[in-house]
Formats: sequence, structure tokens, C-alpha cells
Amino acid sequence: SRGADPGYDHDRVMGPVHVACAWNKQDALLKLLEKNPDVNARGPGGWTPLFWCCFNGQHRLMDLLIKRGAQVNIVDDNQSTPLQLCAMRNHLTSVVALVGAGAEVNAVEPRGGQTALHMAAERGHLAICNCLVYNGGLLHMADKNGLTPIQLAKKNRHKLLIRAFQKQLSDGMGGPKKGR
Repeated sequence: SRGADPGYDHDRVMGPVHVACAWNKQDALLKLLEKNPDVNARGPGGWTPLFWCCFNGQHRLMDLLIKRGAQVNIVDDNQSTPLQLCAMRNHLTSVVALVGAGAEVNAVEPRGGQTALHMAAERGHLAICNCLVYNGGLLHMADKNGLTPIQLAKKNRHKLLIRAFQKQLSDGMGGPKKGR
């Protein structure tokens, strides 16, 4: 019976819902969700099933979890969010789904002081960066090393991304929202 409970959270091992998400088993996840498990149960590293969906870019499974109450702004043991994980791994559809579900675009992970936009900019993920800026991502927010997403893009020679950021700034995007 160890681990048979869909919401199993003992000793922070992967329960069945975690495994279904990690292995992209939609049919299994649907059957498990019928039993109303805790979709925010934590496994190793503080990962909930949503983190596994984000890691693998499984937006369909992610949508099922969100509809069942998965917390989109939950943090793992490293204080990273699902959105930051999707941004690092270049999963655009998952980023769009999380932002649409209310994920905090400018959440900062405390170790490096980076947002999802920093993480995507550092890796040159143009579409992710565009999505994040369009949804309120701040281009002038510095991380703990004093680097902004623009500076990270320059440091890593992501020329198309630098041009996109410059255009967004000239269009009045990527900065704090002004009162209307």
C-alpha cells in the first residue's frame, strides 16, 4: 500500500500523481484525479506534480492539474516556481498556460535573484521572453549580480533577443506599469 494513495506525501517520495506527470501518462492521471488526490503534494526537492509537467513541457497534464487546484505560484525547495522552470526549459505553451492561470511573472528566486525573464534571456529563449514582457515582465530588474535580462542577453550574445528587447523598450513595454 505504500504509495498507493494518489495524494501520497510520506517522506517526500514520488506518489502516483507525480509519476503519471513525470512519465506523461494522461490516462493514468485522469484515473488518479477521479480520487481527488492532493495535487499540491510535495515529492523530492519539494516538487509537486505541476513541476514535473513543467520540466517536461506537458501542458495538457498541467491544465488538468490547474483545473484541480494546482498552485501555480508554489515554490520548490530552491524557491523556484513552475513558471521559472518552464522559462528555463523553453516550454512556451506551458509558460502561456501558467501566465493565463495567474503565475507571478516577476517572482524572484532568492539564490540568484532572477525572474523567469532573466532565466529565459540568459538562454536566448526569444518567444518565452516576448511572452513574459508582454505579460508584465520587467526588463530593468537586476538580479543579485546586478544584471538585467537585457544585460544577460548581451552577455550571451543573443542578438535577436537584444533587438526584441530594444523594440519592446521603445514601445513602452518591459517597465513598471504606469497608472491610468
